[in-house]
Amino acid sequence: LSDRWERYTFTITAKEPDLCIAVGPDLGESVEDTATVWLDAVQLEAGPQATDFALREPVEAGLDTERFGNVFSNGEPIRLKVSGANASNQPGEVKVEAYLTNYFDEPLPKTSVALAVPPNGYASAYLALETQGRGYFRAHLSWQAGGVAHKRTFPMAVVAPYTEDDSPFGVNHLPSTESQSALYRKAGVTWARDCSFIWEQLEPREGQLSFRYPDESVGRTLAQGFNVMALLPVFPSAKWCSIDTLECFPPKDPELQVGFMTKSVQRYRDRIQYWEYLN
Repeated sequence: LSDRWERYTFTITAKEPDLCIAVGPDLGESVEDTATVWLDAVQLEAGPQATDFALREPVEAGLDTERFGNVFSNGEPIRLKVSGANASNQPGEVKVEAYLTNYFDEPLPKTSVALAVPPNGYASAYLALETQGRGYFRAHLSWQAGGVAHKRTFPMAVVAPYTEDDSPFGVNHLPSTESQSALYRKAGVTWARDCSFIWEQLEPREGQLSFRYPDESVGRTLAQGFNVMALLPVFPSAKWCSIDTLECFPPKDPELQVGFMTKSVQRYRDRIQYWEYLN
């Protein structure tokens, strides 16, 4: 890659009738931990070689709830952002009609919006959605853009955000992103199981004990608003002290396990109040 816009083409032979692509940076052989790559005009087509990029339609529409997971909080406006882009030299229009069905597949009132999109321009507007209160819904959308008809269905929900610090609900592993964690907390999930106390990883050789991984894992769990229940240890031994060659077997001396657990609890006694013995 370079610091200038360049076009790249790749040709492969599909092994199955259905094909999808993923485009993004591969840092597997890089010394960098992160990278920012700007992508535009991705085109997948059948044929022996790539052709010039062409829009599928001159007028295109985008639909966005602007809420992660399409989950709204009760009391806020329930709406959809409708965006239109026009690559032609003529005025364009996007007409969107929407209705929701509830958990029992009962249809709710329809709403619609018409969006005028200027030549070689962009426009957006909001379309109100009729939910009639909290619950799980399916949004059914149909629209015309540049004379081409489209349909789309997606799930959404309206919830009363949970505000307490404790609940009976938890997850086996902390979600991978802060946005997912916030959504779980909104739904009332307040506990996360921590599986970072793997003895073999923390002490690969006797006496070489490091709590780097639990420090990161426990710190991230607490920072995202969850209570921690930690497995200690995840496996009963490390390879160097196992009665066999694997850490899934008991240690040769049970006191070694007691020592590892004692050091762990002492280090995290102010951050973790609940522990689970083994997995």
